[in-house]
Parts: sequence; structure tokens; C-alpha cells
Amino acid sequence: MLKITPINVEKQTGGTWTSYMGVQLKIARSNNENFVKKFRTLIKPVKRDFDKGMLAESQMEEILCDSLAGTVLVDWEFEDIEFNVKNAIELLTNDPDCRAYVQEFSEDISNYLDLEKEELKGKS
Repeated sequence: MLKITPINVEKQTGGTWTSYMGVQLKIARSNNENFVKKFRTLIKPVKRDFDKGMLAESQMEEILCDSLAGTVLVDWEFEDIEFNVKNAIELLTNDPDCRAYVQEFSEDISNYLDLEKEELKGKS
């Protein structure tokens, strides 16, 4: 398989740890297969409105938060609050700044590179 970018597949879907406002979040790469599958399932009933750009912003936000929870935001170390999809949806819905951070982090390819392989290539 021809490939240039050394993506760490485990991090891509399993996530990598980062800190946001002192809370440890484990974030998988945006548009990973789990996210895509969940998003497609959730958007299906309203796809016609979505395609026409007629979906209400609140409904789009709900679908996005539901899609991110458990597929992009996959874990946390947050006081005594258990990570589960329901709690993740609540956090992503109620804290748009945290949601923006999760989305930005998940879109940064450097968070998912397999740096060990890249370093080894440079030594060859």
C-alpha cells in the first residue's frame, strides 16, 4: 500500500490525550469511520433538509454533538464525572468552546502521526 503520511491508526480511532482547561480529554481524529457511520445514521431522517441547507441550526448542533460523543470525544478524566456518551453529549452541547476545541484538535493531523516511524525514516 503506497502511503506517505504515517498516521497512527490506533490514535486515529482510539484517540490521543490532550488537556483543555485542566481536564484531560481523549480525542480521536475527525471524520474517523465511527464518526462518519454515526453521523450518517443521525442525519438520514433529515437528509433532504440538510442537503438543501434548510436544517435548523439547533437541530444541526444536536446531530453534531451526538455524532462527536463517543466517536471523536472518546474519554476524559474529569473530576468524578464518568465518561459515557450521554455525559459527552451534555458537555459538547452546553460548552461550545470545549466543542470547538475538540473539533480543532481532532482536525490537526499532527496529533495522529506515528512519530516513531517518521523519526526512524530520517535515520535511514
